[in-house]
Amino acid sequence: MARADLRRRKLAAVTDTVEDWLWVQLSLVRDRHAQSEANVNERYTLSMLAALLTQDRFGETHFGALYFDVLMLCGEFEQAIAHLASRPQHQVDAVHFAITLAYYGLLRVTDSKHSSDVEQLAMLPDGKPAFNYARCLYRYHRQFARAGPKEALQYLCLIPLGGIGAPERTLLADLRAQTQAYVRELVRETPDTTALLGSAHGDGSSQTGAVGQNAALIEPGRPDAYVAELVRSVAQEADKERRFGEAIRLYHLAHDDENIIRVLNGRLAAALVEPTASPDQPKPSMAEADMSVLAEHYPVELAEQVLSYFSVNGRRPPDELVRTCRRLIQLKSALVAFDTARPEDGIELVRRTELVPLDVVGGDISRVLAAADAFNHLDEALTRHFGNVLLETMKALYRLHGRYKDSPYGDASRQQKMAELKAQARSLMMFAGMLRSRLTSDIYERLSQLDVRLA
Repeated sequence: MARADLRRRKLAAVTDTVEDWLWVQLSLVRDRHAQSEANVNERYTLSMLAALLTQDRFGETHFGALYFDVLMLCGEFEQAIAHLASRPQHQVDAVHFAITLAYYGLLRVTDSKHSSDVEQLAMLPDGKPAFNYARCLYRYHRQFARAGPKEALQYLCLIPLGGIGAPERTLLADLRAQTQAYVRELVRETPDTTALLGSAHGDGSSQTGAVGQNAALIEPGRPDAYVAELVRSVAQEADKERRFGEAIRLYHLAHDDENIIRVLNGRLAAALVEPTASPDQPKPSMAEADMSVLAEHYPVELAEQVLSYFSVNGRRPPDELVRTCRRLIQLKSALVAFDTARPEDGIELVRRTELVPLDVVGGDISRVLAAADAFNHLDEALTRHFGNVLLETMKALYRLHGRYKDSPYGDASRQQKMAELKAQARSLMMFAGMLRSRLTSDIYERLSQLDVRLA
């Protein structure tokens, strides 16, 4: 009856409830042949019904708790999700309804140009409403980004769904760009990026992180390159902030051998002024321990393992960086020997670095001059705390000399050894004198005091 005369659509006698009335209205809708209807009075489309239901005399105040259902049944998906998202108790429902509708291509989504940080809906140039889908998922993921970064990433990876199949070709690219920006922000704000970017172990093995596993969703055209660029950018930030362990791990994941050795050298340089670990401390398993942990607590062991890994796998970082790394390993090992009552071993390790002229014969100053000149061209990682190495070496020479001096045996070999130690100390002091501008006044003063005692 109502279809025969659309002016009589109410049918009050049989539509005494909202549900019955809405069912009748939906039964009367004809979208397929709407354009062919000659008489305007015989035309009744879903959009016409939606316009009626969203008028002020209807709307939320009329339908109450059923308003979301009404909007969904009328195909007003954007307004339905916006209505749900405006209710704090239904935020989670809004997000998941939006994801489902986007997956099936039923949600009109706005791009960053027409979106707002505040409003859920935006009006497109054609006058139709569009939902701020990307911002909705961004706000939701922020609620648990720190506690569950991997789960938060999963939601960000769903943002491009809103652009798949959209008539505007630029929309998908825009949503992917927003996704990448949000992922970058998530990574930078996550204290431990291992879950997101991956782990690297002391033996050179690594595991892909959540970003790498989902890279095809974030940047399907070049997923590997995208991950490498992201990891490298985060590594550079950690490098600038002198977070050695994280920078080494990330550079390893990015296969950046040069920066791995450079940062490792910086960590070894810092270790030259750190206290020696207890000899009873158990050694870590290189296959299990993460590189960032090893760099923090076992820099020498990590450096030796990294150099071995590079050698076995034919990877060739710059020779000068490798040479600096080996020297720093020797210097730190020498300091450990000094701290564990093995002065002879420590002095021999210092000698092997060829940095300190300990074997000057007959007062030949040319070798000292050559060593001082070479010092001016060394990597900053070697020179930064070199004064501490000189001081500890001089202390070791002094202790050894005192040991021989206090010996009850007066043979010629003891006297010869004492003379050798004095000569080595004299050479070291001459070398330190040429580097006086590079040493702190406190270290040079203590070196001079020890030299006087040995004279």
